[in-house]
Amino acid sequence: MGVAVSNVGPPGGVYKSVNGGSTWTAVNSGLAAPSVLSLAIDPVTPTTLYAGLVNGIFKSTNGGSSWSRSDNGLSFPTVAALTIDPANPMTVYAGGGFYKSTDGGASWGVSQTGLSGNISHIKIDPANTAIIYASGNGGAYKSTNAGASWSQLGLTTGSGDIAIDPASSSTIYLVGGTGAALLVCSKVPTGQHFCSG
Repeated sequence: MGVAVSNVGPPGGVYKSVNGGSTWTAVNSGLAAPSVLSLAIDPVTPTTLYAGLVNGIFKSTNGGSSWSRSDNGLSFPTVAALTIDPANPMTVYAGGGFYKSTDGGASWGVSQTGLSGNISHIKIDPANTAIIYASGNGGAYKSTNAGASWSQLGLTTGSGDIAIDPASSSTIYLVGGTGAALLVCSKVPTGQHFCSG
């Protein structure tokens, strides 16, 4: 199963391909608006998906055939990022602000202690899912307690997407500023992080 997101121009929304991208079908039934900004697929039950819109979060449990609102407790409606904990798929993280659900999206709690600005990218350390990286217009941040609190990674300017080396999760890559620079961050034995680019 393949899924793509489009939020540029009509008709927008979520599209699905079941043949490796040769053809696409719109799967938007139940979505409140076509402006989809983010999408996440449950790694254990891939027929379960979450879509982040400009006006909240929607969930599908049937491969996108239908969607229902799933954003109780979400006070910041624009959801620019969605990430599912691979070790516990009932735990879902949403960016805009930073929100966490531990019940598969039924309810959300704010989790922004130490964060600044709007979050547009979230990545989970595959070796330790309590470690989360987030970035946005307030810089880049790290949590070591599943989002309960955050520390800044030394970048106070806007930051873009994040990639984690799957062979060595202490090495992460971060797009800095307007996207003109790629920064490499490595953890040293003291636990501190240093970025260069």
